[in-house]
Amino acid sequence: LVAFGLGGSTRVGIIAFACLWPILLNTIDGVVEINQTVIDTARAYRVGGARRLFYVTLPAVGPRIASACRISIVIALLAMVISETVAASSGLGFLLVSTVNNFEIDTMWACIVALGLLGMLLNAALTLVERTQLRWYTESQKGAE
Repeated sequence: LVAFGLGGSTRVGIIAFACLWPILLNTIDGVVEINQTVIDTARAYRVGGARRLFYVTLPAVGPRIASACRISIVIALLAMVISETVAASSGLGFLLVSTVNNFEIDTMWACIVALGLLGMLLNAALTLVERTQLRWYTESQKGAE
């Protein structure tokens, strides 16, 4: 905030920076833990470069990226509220703090419910994307239960 000011792009940057780390670290961990047999098979079939990335690595790491995105949704909502309470004159976080300071309990609860609904909506959207893009993984998990 000190370096970049109080603008909207700064808030977006803070949220993106906070969400970057769970996704990056989970992706790195997933790539490191790819089964060596899968890598050897791709090498035996001379799959390299972009084809290896799109047909071997990303499908193997996809479930970890999806779980990291779920974590990042929570972090994004928290970072949004915190950045709006500290460095904004509008937004849901600012409204929440101003209603608490003015003892407007009904509006405060409306903000809390709106944040909860926003979280549920984002989670439902991510679940839909996960079911379509990782169909093979979600179907294999149903059989394991």
